[in-house]
This record gives sequence, structure tokens and C-alpha cells, in this order.
Amino acid sequence: MNDYIRFQLLAGIEQLKSGRRYSEYNTFNILLDADTSTVTVEDEPDVHRESTLSFADFQVPLRSSTGLQL
Repeated sequence: MNDYIRFQLLAGIEQLKSGRRYSEYNTFNILLDADTSTVTVEDEPDVHRESTLSFADFQVPLRSSTGLQL
């Protein structure tokens, strides 16, 4: 994941107040769900492999990797 994608995801979490936003990338997909405050990461090559985290838990590694503070 590059800095551009990290920034997109951090901004998406901050801006999404309700509903869902689904983003597709080369090897993974991300579902931001504001109603449940969760992020689901899907492995594109293996459709049965996914992980769900809270917004807060997902933001920690994104921010630490870039030094960004939104």
C-alpha cells in the first residue's frame, strides 16, 4: 500500500458519516462502513479471505506508516 492509498483511506474514514464506501485496488479491496464504524479488507486473489477492524484500529498502522495526522 502506497502513501496515496493510505491518504485516500484515512480521508475516507474521516469524511464518511453514514453508509458505505467500497474501493478496489490491485490485490485487495476495502469496505468502509460508517454505520458500524468498521473496515473490511478483502484479499482479491482469495475471495474467502477477509479481515474486519474498527476504524480506530485500522487508522493506527495507516498513520504510523505515513506520519499523517488528519
